[in-house]
Amino acid sequence: MKNKISVTLLGTGCPTLDKERFGPSTLIKYKEKKILFDCGSGVTQRLTQIEEKVADIDAIFITHMHSDHIVDLYQVFISGWHQGREFPLVIYGPLGIKKFIQQTQSMWLKEQKIRKSWEKRSNNNGLAWDVKEIDNSETINFEGLVINPFIVDHFPIEPAFGYKIATEEKKIVISGDTGPSNNLIKNSMESDLLIHELFTEEYKDTGGVTSVYQKTPAAYHTTPVQVGMIASKSKTKHLLLTHFVPPEFDKDSALKDIQENYKGQITFGYDLYNIDI
Repeated sequence: MKNKISVTLLGTGCPTLDKERFGPSTLIKYKEKKILFDCGSGVTQRLTQIEEKVADIDAIFITHMHSDHIVDLYQVFISGWHQGREFPLVIYGPLGIKKFIQQTQSMWLKEQKIRKSWEKRSNNNGLAWDVKEIDNSETINFEGLVINPFIVDHFPIEPAFGYKIATEEKKIVISGDTGPSNNLIKNSMESDLLIHELFTEEYKDTGGVTSVYQKTPAAYHTTPVQVGMIASKSKTKHLLLTHFVPPEFDKDSALKDIQENYKGQITFGYDLYNIDI
C-alpha cells in the first residue's frame, strides 16, 4: 500500500478530569495533510509530545458543539500563530460553529491587536479564521483523503456528526458522541477502523450531589454491549475505543460485554495511541 493513513488518539477522556486521559481529539495524517477531529483540553500539549507543530495543522473537523470537544480551539489557533502559521485556521463543523468562533474571537481581539502591534510578527495572516459550517451532504477532499460527515444520535445536541474518512484503499469512521445509531452502522459498513466512544455504568460524576444526572449520560452515549452490536452489524475489521465516560472503568468487564456480539479486533485506546492503516 503506497500511502498509509496514520491515526493518533491525542485525547481519550471526557469532561471528568483525569491525569492520564485528556479531552477528546484525534489526529489523522495522510500524505502531507494533517487533520484534527475535535479539540478537547490538552490537544496542543499532546501534539507537542509527538513532535507535531500546531502550526502545521491543515484543518480541524468538529463533531458537535459540546464544550469538551471544542474547548481548546482557541489554544490551537493562538499557539499555531506563535509557531509561525501563515494561513487562516481552517475549521469545519456543524451549525453553530461560526457563532462560537465569532464570540471567541471577540473576547480576544484586544489582546491580539496588542500582540500584533508590539511583537511585529510577519505572519499576521495566521491570526484569521476560515470557518465552514457543513451538513451531512458535504464531501471534502484532501489529496485523496475524502471526508464525509454524517448524522449521529446525540440528542438533545443537534446536529451531531460522525465522520467517514476514506481513500481508495482504506476506510476509517469516527463516531463522535452518539447513542446507538443506525446511520452510524450504515456509514461504518466494512470499515477498516471504527473509532467509537464508550460509556460504562461506573459513571457517577455528580459532584457528590444525588440527582437524575446519574442516569442521563447513558441516554446519549453507547454502552459496551451496544458498541459490540454496532461493530458486529457494521462488520468493521477493528474497533478502536476512545472518549471513555468515565475515564476509569473495569476494562475486563467492558471487553466481555463487547465480545457478546463482536468477535473482531478490539483496542481500548489511550492518549497518544497510534496506528497506521
